[in-house]
Amino acid sequence: MAGSPNFSATPTRGSAQLSSTPDTSYTAPSHTVTIFTAGANGGIVNEIDLVGAGTTVAGVVNIFYYDTSSYWLIDSFVVPVVTPSTTIAPYRASRTYANLILAGNHTIVATSWAANQLITASAFGGSF
Repeated sequence: MAGSPNFSATPTRGSAQLSSTPDTSYTAPSHTVTIFTAGANGGIVNEIDLVGAGTTVAGVVNIFYYDTSSYWLIDSFVVPVVTPSTTIAPYRASRTYANLILAGNHTIVATSWAANQLITASAFGGSF
């Protein structure tokens, strides 16, 4: 047991536009985008945001923990159809996490069930 608490030393943020190729796999997705990479000593993700970058289509965005050999589904976002305009904001969803801790150099990746889903996924946290 550690004698003192370990806090993240380096703020870490990552973002990516979702792949234009749909991917419905729960165990071995092949069209992922990396939205967070932990440092060599590990990291923590405090928040994941999805923001529409145009008209979104109905579908699901899956978030996975990737440990360099296996994908582990950790969350899913349902995405509605939203057509932004001067009176309608783009789609936006946000989730916070109290215990999403990653081992060294592991990543958080995202996939979309829908083709050409215009969404930017971002993760915010820190590296140890």
